[in-house]
Order: sequence, then structure tokens, then C-alpha cells
Amino acid sequence: DLAYFWEVPGATYGDIYQNMRFTSVAGYNCTLYTAYVAVYPAAFTGTPDMEVLVWDDDGFGYPGTLRGSVTIPYASLPTGLAYVAADLTSLNLVYSDGAEYHIGVNCPNSGAGNVLAILSDDGTSATGRGSFYIPSYAGWYSWTGDYAFTMAVDFCAGDIPYSDCYDREYNCAPYYIWNLPDAYGDDYFNMRFSVGGPETLMTIGLAFYDAGDQSGDVDIFVWGSDAGFPDLTNVLYQTTVAYADIVYYPDYVTLDLSAENIVPRSDFHIGWSPNDVTGGLAYGISDDGSCGTLRSSEYYGGSWGTMLGDWGADVNFLIKAHLCKDEFSNCMTFENVCNLAAYTTLPSGIPDGSGNNVLAIYEGYDSWGVGCRLETVYLALYDLGVATMYTENSEVRVYNSDGLTWNGLPGAPGTLLGSVTLTPADYAFYPAMTVADIASQNIRFDDRIWVGIYSLATDPAYGVAILADDATCGGPGAALWWDDETSSFSIRNRYIDIDVCCTPPPEITCTPGEDWPTTGHDFRRTGHSFNSTGDARCKQDILWWVNDAAGLNSNRPVIYGDILVVAFNTKLVAYDINTGAVLWTISGMPTIGSAFRNTPTVADGYVYFGGGNIPAFNKADVNTGALVWSRTITTTPLTGNTQYTTSVILGNGIYFTTVDGKLQGLDLATGADLPGYPVQLNGVGEETISSNGVDVLYVGTDGTLGAGGYGSLYAIDAATGTINWQLDEADLAGHDLDNDTLGTVTKEVFRGPIAYDQDDPALYVMSSFASEVAGAPVGVRYRIAPDGTIKWAVNGVWQGTTSTANGYQAPILDANNVIYQQLRYWTSETGGVQALDKLKGKLQWTGDMFYTETSYIEGAMSCEPIARDILYAGNNNGNFMAKNCDNGVTEFGYQYYVGSGKSYRSTGIAIDPTHVVFTNRNGDVYVMSEQV
Repeated sequence: DLAYFWEVPGATYGDIYQNMRFTSVAGYNCTLYTAYVAVYPAAFTGTPDMEVLVWDDDGFGYPGTLRGSVTIPYASLPTGLAYVAADLTSLNLVYSDGAEYHIGVNCPNSGAGNVLAILSDDGTSATGRGSFYIPSYAGWYSWTGDYAFTMAVDFCAGDIPYSDCYDREYNCAPYYIWNLPDAYGDDYFNMRFSVGGPETLMTIGLAFYDAGDQSGDVDIFVWGSDAGFPDLTNVLYQTTVAYADIVYYPDYVTLDLSAENIVPRSDFHIGWSPNDVTGGLAYGISDDGSCGTLRSSEYYGGSWGTMLGDWGADVNFLIKAHLCKDEFSNCMTFENVCNLAAYTTLPSGIPDGSGNNVLAIYEGYDSWGVGCRLETVYLALYDLGVATMYTENSEVRVYNSDGLTWNGLPGAPGTLLGSVTLTPADYAFYPAMTVADIASQNIRFDDRIWVGIYSLATDPAYGVAILADDATCGGPGAALWWDDETSSFSIRNRYIDIDVCCTPPPEITCTPGEDWPTTGHDFRRTGHSFNSTGDARCKQDILWWVNDAAGLNSNRPVIYGDILVVAFNTKLVAYDINTGAVLWTISGMPTIGSAFRNTPTVADGYVYFGGGNIPAFNKADVNTGALVWSRTITTTPLTGNTQYTTSVILGNGIYFTTVDGKLQGLDLATGADLPGYPVQLNGVGEETISSNGVDVLYVGTDGTLGAGGYGSLYAIDAATGTINWQLDEADLAGHDLDNDTLGTVTKEVFRGPIAYDQDDPALYVMSSFASEVAGAPVGVRYRIAPDGTIKWAVNGVWQGTTSTANGYQAPILDANNVIYQQLRYWTSETGGVQALDKLKGKLQWTGDMFYTETSYIEGAMSCEPIARDILYAGNNNGNFMAKNCDNGVTEFGYQYYVGSGKSYRSTGIAIDPTHVVFTNRNGDVYVMSEQV
């Protein structure tokens, strides 16, 4: 609360530079744009100018180095209570990853008797961020009342690119000093640092305290890590800093290690000790232990111990590292094995019928990102108790795939990419793993590789044995390499793990200001808005809501400017999105019948919509609801009803499907059939229609009009209606993923919208089918190239039955993942939301949906420039949730008003620059906005 004004300079102490400390957002580069200072002109004296200054933090919470200032002349200052905006863009100031800075105010012409006055709160906010400077004492001070000056700053936060360098330190504010040597014999104060993958250590910095009696040189070390403590056998760097070169806090002793090529891939330690030759005394600095995570340690009594264990305080020393991320900075460990049950000797002791022996075993691994590098191989070798075994060398070898197929999987080992030799001294026996560092081979890959061990022994009695699972774990199985240089396959996976590091995938750039004019946000059905929903967890609330007794089903709301259009079961209603006022309503024959499961499309001031259970399609003015043209039963009716009319606009045409299995193409201006249309399909397209956003339409069907009832996927040239390609039952993957006899037919159907990724061109689509063995209905999730080639297909949980129109979810496209909402057929099944890696279809995370199956309609994703993107999704039990798109965790949620006999499934969602709209089958429409 505003409570006091403060003169600058102060009348009592002559204090100047009243300022506030700000903290940049962790994980982002923050460019300063504008500073705001609340002034109180009624208390001005004379004609004061106002200088706004920016300082770095000095490490103690006070201003340090002055970075720049701007001056606002008196003539430009307000005459009443107001904020003054100071443009900081000319200073080009960027603060990154939590770095602190200060915004301050001075009166530069105070020598002429001029005095400014700024405002503060009442001192109860307890921010600890305000300070001021007294020239006569040449020092910075803070008021005991902890007043917060009324200042603010605008900044633009951008992601720190993976190739950027960054500072890593773990300490809070400085608090304690620690001397070495001490009375207890402690030594080697140090901090443990963690990296997520290969990163180059560029510089290190250590803070020492000037106590006045320090002396002697200081030794500084960088060690590898051994069980969380420094590994004295792995000294990565060591140097002696002469006493004369030691600087004291707030400065750091900084060492440039860029020429040392120190590239840690896991934890390392930075520490110090007085030099053993010169002796002497030095003082390190730590925080108070309030933010410790067991990273500090010392050497005492012949062994390592944590500072918490030895001193009872989990302090962090003021030690920092400057690191540069490697090109391949996203790292993971992969293994295919599960239930250990057997072993294989190499070379094999039992030849095949041709007298050949197995010399090598290889496991297949796919890349999990764009551009990957193999780092380390781990092998579980088994000790058979035979003294002669493990006395000869082996090789860890890596091959690419030969490009052929085996049982539908990418084929056998092909070209040798690299190898390292294991000597008898390198072997370790399970449960320890034999480790082969293969990073030096610089093996880069985008597709499958085969990694394994090749025995150089000629007699099994001198070879090795590697553990295997019980053949129930799935995966690619192992490739067996025979001494006649042929390969075969085993369904057992061998215990071979690998560390892989990949190039971080790109992020989506947010460009706010757009509407949500159609199903899935756009005609590619990405489900991803470029609008931020701001501080939704803290500030989002109901702006207005309404219930319409007509109810709605699988309809999604659309937004065009300030107009919200909602399709209920028997009518189309437009609302003022800011007030909830009804702008117009369209209902009744011959325009709209019942069972109106349409999602309208809005473009260029017009709204397009079907007719429900009648063969109609319409165009109306979105501002007034006045019809422009109609294809109805009284004019030029369509051949089939438009119950599920989701539409796509490309060029001068609008395209949709009808329940008689036709793809319709109408002229936007007149409603007349376009040349080449309608196109007959083998079933009802329902809500599947999508496009590449340019010239190709994609449609899936339920197969009800074709022989056998098998659904299909179509790619159709929008300009001519020509079918570019068609995937039928034999082309699809359901017959291989339905848990029955391999290759038998499966009736897959497609009901939900198809999503198209334009950045890495591919289609993402879900199917449903009734399993031909005991079990719940399931489905397939696909990634399909624009030419119709299936890139991957994986099993998915039920998306709706093959006999009833239930599941209409579309995949939602994030930068790196494709997100699916899945239904629960039985209560024992996993419902919720799942994210798959777009490139490989690998599961990235699963998000719970609060004890019930999810909605029959997909959610909607926001684009957050600072926080993580939010997935808004509903379930069938009256819940509406916001999920972190990085991990699937529910950040916050809402509960609808719940009444008996009400249905809450089919939660349609839309996002615009200032609103989130969600609807449900009960006929509720909720409009949320950021509010104070």
C-alpha cells in the first residue's frame, strides 16, 4: 500500500540513489526495456530533473557497478501522482538466469536546491530490496522499516539458447567465513557441481574474505566426483594462486580454463586449500545453509564429509563455474533389458548346424532427438567361475542399420561406425557394469544403431558371458553375429545400456494476438495457440459463464476478435466475449436441425457452419448473424446430413464431410460445388478433416460404407479433388498391434481431427479398434509422412468404440512432443494425458486426469514466453485442469458446478490473447480471464 513519500536528496541525511533490487527470471535472458518510478509532485521543491540509474548487484544485496542511466527533465515529469516511465532500451542491458540488478533514482540538479519526491509502501511488505546511498558516509544503507519504493521494470525474457554459456553457483547470500587451516584439521573446502551432459568448463571463481591477517598462496583444484565427494585420483585441474594475486569479495579469484578442454559429463568439484609449501591462512565464504542441497564438503580426519555432517549446517561456499553447453546437451541412458534370466557366452560354445559360432551380440537403439551422439556403453558381464574366461580382449562395436527389415523392424547391423577395445583389466562382473567410453569415436546418428560386444577369443573357455532377459520384455531383441559374417536375431534382449546425448530440439516462439477461429486453432489442427495466458494460476478467474438448456456435444467454441461463437445441439449463438451479452442466435429449419455436432469456422468476418441432422451448410456475417448463403433442403441441398461438420478453408474453397461419406468442396463466395467435388469416401469422415494449410486435405473415415467396414486415411488435392494417396487396412498398423495373430485384419476407424506439423512435416492421427482377443478396445497412434509413409505406429488407449461415435480427440502438437488425451474403457486402465516424442513415438510423460477418463475432445495449449506452456484439458467428471506441458503435472484446476443428471464430457476449449473458454456437454460456457 502506498504510504510515504521520500525526498531525493533526503533533508536529514542527504541520502540519494533511492533504489530497489530486482531479480531476473531463472533460465532466461532478460532485456530491460522500461523502468517505472512513482513520483509525488506535491512534495517537489524547485524544478528537479529525475535520473534513473541501473546497477549490477554487489553480491551483498546492494548496488555495485553502475551500468548506465537516463535523465528525464523536469518539463517531462507529471504534475500529479503518477508513474514516470524511463526508456532503458538505449542501455542494451541484459540480465540472465536469476542475476540481480538495481533500479535507482537521483536528482541530478539538486545542487540548485531542487528536490524530487518518490513513493513507497508502509514497510510491511518485507521484501528486503530497498536501499539508499549517503554521500557523507560513502556507503549504502537500508531503512529498518524495510520500505519498498514504488518501482517496477518491464523486460523481455528470451530462452537462453543451448549453445550459450551460463554461470552455475548454488549459494544464497554470503553469511559465514571459513578459515583454513583451522583448529580442527579441516582441509579442501569445495562445492559439487552438476551438469546434464557434456559441457565445457570455461572459468571458475572462488570468493575469499579479507580478514586482515590472511597470508600465503592458495591451491585451487577441479576434481572428478566419486560417490558425491572429490575424487583425488581424478584431478582435472590444479594451480597455485600467489598471495599477491588473490582478490577479495565482492570480487572473485577467477581462473580461465578455456584452454584446458575440461568437458565434464557428470558431477565435478571445485575446491581450495592453503599451499603446502608457503603455508599461510585464507578465508572462504559461505551462505547461512538455508538453501543447501548437500553440495559442500571438506576433508577431515582422513576422509571426506559433508559440511552438514561435520558442522551441522548445509552451507554452500561462494564458488562458481562458467560453463558452455555442448552441441549435444540433452542426455539420457537407455536399456532394452528387463527380467534377467539367462546369459550368452561369446564365442558360443554350441555351433549351429553349419558349424558356425556366435562371436558378437548387438542391441538396437533408436535416436530420441534430432542429431544424437553415443557417449558411453555399459555391459553386464557374468562371472561363470571359469578361471580362463575374461583373459583375452573384446571389442565394443557400433554399427548403423543395414536398412532392411526384420519382422517389421529396422534391420541388422550394417556399416561399422566405431569401436573401442576392452582388455582383461577393463572387465567388471555384474552387478558392476563394464564401462566403455566411446565418446572419442564421435559416433553421430539420427536413425537406429546397433551396439554390442565382439569377443576376440577363439575358444569359449577364454571368452566372455553377457546377461540376457527372459524374452518377455519386447523391444528389438538382439542381433547375433556369426563367424561366417552373417546375422540372425534373438527375441531376448542383452543387458547393454548406452548413454546418448542429442541436440536440444527447438522451442516454439510465442507471437500473441491471434484468435481461435476453428477446430484445433488452425486448419492444420495443431491445438496450439501462440497466446500466453499469463499468471493463470494466481490471477485467472471466471469473467462470466452461462448455461444453455440446449446442451452441446462434440462441439468446440471458436473466437473471432471480441466475438465468441458456440454451437449448441440446436442452435448457433454469438456472445460478446468480454461481457457475455448475446449478439445473435441462428436456429431452426431449414438452416439448423438437431444433433448439431458442428464446430463452426470463422474467417474474414464470416462464420461457416453445417446443419446437424439435415443436409445443410451456411455462411453468415459473424457480426450480425445475417445469412449470406445457405445450401439447405429448400434450395440446393447437399447429398448428406452435416452432423459432424468440421471444416477447412484453403484458397477460395471451404471443405467438409457429410454423413453419406462425401468430401464436399464449396465456393466461399457462392456456396456452389467446386470442380471435382464432392469426392466419395469409403465411410463417414466425421470430424477428421485437416490440411497442410496450403493445398492438401487429409480425411479419415469409419469405413462404414466400404467392404468389410475398414476405415481409411486419405490425402486429397484440394484444387482438384484428386486422391493423392489412401491408406487402407492392409497399409495400416492395427493388424500388427492388436495383440492377436500377427497380420490378421483389424477394423480401425478414424473419428478425431488429424494434426499436421508444418515445421517437421508429418501427420499425427489416432485410430480405434475392438481388439480381436480378450481386452478393452484400443487404438493406434501414428506419425505419417506427407507422402503417406508410416514413420511410426504405437499402441494407444481407447479413443472411442468402433460402433459408437465417442472419441473425437485430436493430437496436440508441441515443439517436440505430440500430446494425446486418452479415454478409459475399464476403470483399471490408465486414463489421462500422454506425451510422445514426435520423432520416434516414445513416451515422454503421462499426466493424471483426477480419477476419471478424459474428455471426448482434445484440450488446448497456450504459449508461455517465461513459464512452461500450459495444456488446458477437461475430463468427464466436472474437472477442468491446466497441465505443465514439459512434464504433465497439473498446475491448477477448476471444478464445474455439479448437479444430478448432468454430463460434463466433451470439454471444448479455445484461447485468445486475454481469455480461455471452455464448454461441456451440459451446455455450460465458461469464459476465464486474468483478473486482480
